[in-house]
Amino acid sequence: MIIMISDNPILTKEKDLLHRYPLAKRIAAMINRFKETESYVIGIEGEWGSGKTSFINLILEELRTSDALIVKFNPWNFLDQNELIKDFFNSFIESIKQSSARQSEDKAKKIKEYSSKLLKRSELKIAPEFSIFGFRFKLGEFRKLSVEEPLEKQKETINRLLRGLGKRIVVVIDDIDRLDEEETKLIFKLAKITGNFSNTTFILAYDRSRVCKRISEQGTGEEYLKKIVQVSFTLPKPDPQDLYKILFNDIDTVIKDFDEKYWDDVRWGNLFQCGFNKLFPTIRDIKRYVSSLRLDLEIIGREEVNPIDFLGTEAIRVFVPEVYLAIADEKRAFTTTNGLFYGFNDTKDRETRKAVCEEAIKRSPDNLKDVVREIIKQLFPQVKGLYSNTHYGNDWQQGWRQQLRICSDDMFDKYFSLSFPSTTLSEKSLNDLLSTVNDVHSFTENLKKFQEENKLRLVLDRLLDKIDGLNDEQKENMLLSVFDFVEDVKDRKQGIIDLQDIDTLTIRLGYQTLKRISVEKRFNFLLKILESTKSVFSPIHFVSILDKEVDKHEKKESQEECLLTREEIDNIKNRCVEKIKNAAKRSTLVKNKGFAYLLYRWKEWESEADVKKYISEILKTDDGLFDFLNGFVSESMSQSLDDLVVKRTKRIDKKAIEIFTDIGRLDKQIESLNESNLDADKAELIKLYKKPIKDRFEED
Repeated sequence: MIIMISDNPILTKEKDLLHRYPLAKRIAAMINRFKETESYVIGIEGEWGSGKTSFINLILEELRTSDALIVKFNPWNFLDQNELIKDFFNSFIESIKQSSARQSEDKAKKIKEYSSKLLKRSELKIAPEFSIFGFRFKLGEFRKLSVEEPLEKQKETINRLLRGLGKRIVVVIDDIDRLDEEETKLIFKLAKITGNFSNTTFILAYDRSRVCKRISEQGTGEEYLKKIVQVSFTLPKPDPQDLYKILFNDIDTVIKDFDEKYWDDVRWGNLFQCGFNKLFPTIRDIKRYVSSLRLDLEIIGREEVNPIDFLGTEAIRVFVPEVYLAIADEKRAFTTTNGLFYGFNDTKDRETRKAVCEEAIKRSPDNLKDVVREIIKQLFPQVKGLYSNTHYGNDWQQGWRQQLRICSDDMFDKYFSLSFPSTTLSEKSLNDLLSTVNDVHSFTENLKKFQEENKLRLVLDRLLDKIDGLNDEQKENMLLSVFDFVEDVKDRKQGIIDLQDIDTLTIRLGYQTLKRISVEKRFNFLLKILESTKSVFSPIHFVSILDKEVDKHEKKESQEECLLTREEIDNIKNRCVEKIKNAAKRSTLVKNKGFAYLLYRWKEWESEADVKKYISEILKTDDGLFDFLNGFVSESMSQSLDDLVVKRTKRIDKKAIEIFTDIGRLDKQIESLNESNLDADKAELIKLYKKPIKDRFEED
């Protein structure tokens, strides 16, 4: 359930967080002490959103203890000028009827009869000049329209009835700020006329600067206002510390369910002090922000975003929405990190990105530009680096991603879509997957679901961030599930330099997992996985990478510490060869997606003769021939400088095949086939085998 923080004004002093009750109490006491029967007008002045309505409620709370009669009149509910007077009298009469005085109903009835007769007889027309009580009214001037009954006699009738109530009548007219120019003038003129009624006090709430602009008439608005309002009180600006206390309390209700590991007091302090704290000059700003924060967080979910980054991003969205949209459209400018080597155009690129950021900031109001710039710097270290000539390399991306930071290229979209596009993985779905890591079967079934959603790449990439939170047994289960599942997943590279294909991500996950196993346990950890997994290609591919790492270290081509010793890796390689041989005996090796690769490893790690003997057995049948050829089909890619489309070409490299069998004998076997009886797939294999590689490239 979404719990919104209400923007309703407070009603009682217990809710007074800005310490305004003492002033409200003094104003109420002043109204109660006034013993004269004449009426007067009190102005409560304050900027929009400063809490004028709440302050008036505090005054009324005190006045009710003295049995004052409260009349609340809504000035923006009337449809036309005549309706204003009618609605006012109706509000007046309803309040009188609710009085506990026995005669109140009779008095209300008389006032209603009087007002009805008045409206009917006067043919009331309200305008900057308007008629009431049979007279045309202009401030400081009355001109009689009807001679049937003098204005003084009509007034005295109402005054006598009101004095008979024995109570002070307090008429509250709030929200004058929302009225247009003509409506504002009407309200003040109404207060001036009816302000002559006995025992009546008007409390008007307005923004003085706005009202003065709207009622300027043959002089300044200030002069006009002085003629209407006898005494005014300007609401003191809230103490910033009081506002911060309210803000912190409201934010606490939002972030209390976030994982504590994502909260950083230093980052929050930097964000708050950089200008975030200047966005909340009124309680209304706080309520508006926190309500939006709650709603959007319910949509996106607490598991998906960093709480500090979400607080900062939502501040931009609420107070400068144009900047928010501009950032969303310029992902690269805000999230790009530098490669390992800085190119010749790096300086130019940084200048371009900085210009894009400044263009977004320009969409802020002038008084917020510096604030927005500093908030952006706190959210995006890369952008901060553009101003300070600091470089952030690609290696920062994983750390930011682990913290769900908006500056991470992978996390950015979540903060702007409030949903999850196909290129983004929900943090909740990832956590749900990890909740099944104690059960290999369940974990594998969940991987299958992600594959169906075309998100397996995203999962394997994000699992890297979660390794540290797993114990050794869970790491083993995770790796075992991944090896087993990806064995049958065929994943095409999406570009010439695509390093996020399924097999590459699997090796990366295996390497980072083994790296987090203590040195003395690594060998047994890997050996157990090798013996438990049903897969052949994935673990052997992984072991091959570890073997090359040891080779480089022995040749002093690398200073990196190896995960396994030479003795351990050789032992593991022997187990891998046994795994390949077992697959060969079960006739599953030739169907493996890594068939050619596994043949190379078998030949390299044990015996070329055994490999050739195995292949000769396969080639004894036509079906075996086609399985063999299919295992050597590869795909090459090309891309021209002026064309972004990647062109793909299938090929069979005879040079790769002749390592394992006699090409001449294979050629004769293929020539002996009756190609007219072949299905389309087999015919395509024969065509690829016979076609020179050069021709295949020229074709594209």
